[in-house]
Amino acid sequence: MVRDQLRLIQGGLVQGGLLSDAHATTEMDFSADNFVCIKMNETTVNQPVQRVLQLNLINARSVVNKLPELHSLIYGSVDTDCFCFTETWLTESVADGMLDPESMFTVFRSDRQRARGGGVCLLINKHIKAVQVQLQNSPSDVDMLCIDFLFCQPYRMFVVYSPPSVSSELVTMSSLVRCLEDNCNRLGPTLIVGDFNCPQIDWSKMLAPAENGNKKLLDFVVQNGFNQIVTQPTRSSNILDVIMINDPFLFINAEVIEPFGTSDHNVVKAAFIYDTPVQSSYLCNKSATKTYFWKLGDCFYVAVFTFLQLGLSVLNQFDSRQYVVCIPSCFRFSNRHVCPV
Repeated sequence: MVRDQLRLIQGGLVQGGLLSDAHATTEMDFSADNFVCIKMNETTVNQPVQRVLQLNLINARSVVNKLPELHSLIYGSVDTDCFCFTETWLTESVADGMLDPESMFTVFRSDRQRARGGGVCLLINKHIKAVQVQLQNSPSDVDMLCIDFLFCQPYRMFVVYSPPSVSSELVTMSSLVRCLEDNCNRLGPTLIVGDFNCPQIDWSKMLAPAENGNKKLLDFVVQNGFNQIVTQPTRSSNILDVIMINDPFLFINAEVIEPFGTSDHNVVKAAFIYDTPVQSSYLCNKSATKTYFWKLGDCFYVAVFTFLQLGLSVLNQFDSRQYVVCIPSCFRFSNRHVCPV
């Protein structure tokens, strides 16, 4: 296999005018001595791989009385990485193990302490690493969670439930917006999902009545470069459950589907792109002036051997400029014809 690859590159160099026809028939020496002279050392590096983050936004109107439906949902949706619940109605009497008895998810919760109802919860598949971010200035009347996805570029996500009595209040919404602004991700994209109970916002026209909480939220979205991606009603004729992202190029799609259990809100499914590091084996020529890393099985070593066997043998026929051109040409040719896609 290696011999065939070397001959392929040899022919390409001749076609490119870098070697004469006389050298096209040069037989290369594959003896062990020649292979030892440039020994490749295997190492391991992290190579980013693009993946899709699938999430569901669900206003549950109590998870406690829907545990069978919850288990059917999270264990039956094999392609969903993250479940974002609002109005969980959870209390400290409900352990995380009751939500995920098979321990397949990392559970993040913010249960309402001041009264019955409310609350938000996140279930994130354990193949995705995430950590909770502590919010110092979150408004007491709003239920919030904030986590960081530890991708190559960290994603920050807020899960919010704002009760109807609060969302219309300018003071409380101003406090919520200030908290979001202060804690937005400075190193990567920010996702904001939840039930904001802002039915007066017309998301298609980006309009809202002046001087109320709905307008304050809309101003935040516009001024901070967010896109609200839910376009269909999630309760009656209103878009109450929203998903906002400040990097629209990461957004793939979103759809509104049937409610969860007996909830009166539809579920929102959305997908986003992210990069995750994956370990790969590489060959490293540590004797080179600079260190180059190439995928295991590519033709880096083929190009080097070809150059040594052919380039050095005709070095006396090249001037210095031709000699310099030969190196990148050899790599470019081998990359086009040998490297796997």
